Order: sequence, then C-alpha cells, then structure tokens
Amino acid sequence: MSYFICCPRFPSDPDARIGVRRDKRDPNREEKVFGYDAIFGTSIEPDLHLEIPISCLTSKGFADEGSYLPLIMEQIKEHQKAHPKVVLADAKHDILENYSYIRENDQIPNHSLQSKK
Repeated sequence: MSYFICCPRFPSDPDARIGVRRDKRDPNREEKVFGYDAIFGTSIEPDLHLEIPISCLTSKGFADEGSYLPLIMEQIKEHQKAHPKVVLADAKHDILENYSYIRENDQIPNHSLQSKK
C-alpha cells in the first residue's frame, strides 16, 4: 500500500532551489521564497539606440501576479515621472483588466498582450 500526501506550501518542482530575501516588514529577518517575480522597466531611446533600465520591482512569485500590472504602472508614474507609450509585458499579464487599464491611459499594449482578445 502506498500513500500520496500533497502539501499546498511545497513547490511543484521539488528540485527547485529555495531563495532567501530580506523580509519587507522587518529587514533584520530573512524570508524563504520558492520563486520571485522581477519586473524591469526600461526606456527605449531610438535616437541613442539604447534601452535604459529605469526601474526594477521584485515580489514573490504567485499565481495572480499578472493582475498587479496597474499597480506597477502607477508606481512607475509616481516615482519615475514616466508615461510609457507602449506597454511590453509577458503572457502572465494577458488579462482583460490590464488591456482596459493600458488603453484608458492612452497607451498601446504590445503584441503578446493582444494575443487573447
């Protein structure tokens, strides 16, 4: 007889490494994370032929991380005083609410965001 036990807190990839980062509430403590989401904001300067990094936000990886695009964009506006013309994002941000937010702010979603209309 064999048993199978499923733990929702155990990562689905048991060979994945566990990362460590500073706890946001208490910088003297470390917290373990099974993955993370790194979002880089860049400014593409065609005249200079450069893509310049302007921001990097990190958070724990989780299933609904794509729903945070409006919050991230607001933080970029507030702290960088930037208003992107085109929003480039990967497939996890392919959510109808994100399209609405992007278009309401007179921005254009990139092609990967337009894959599921």
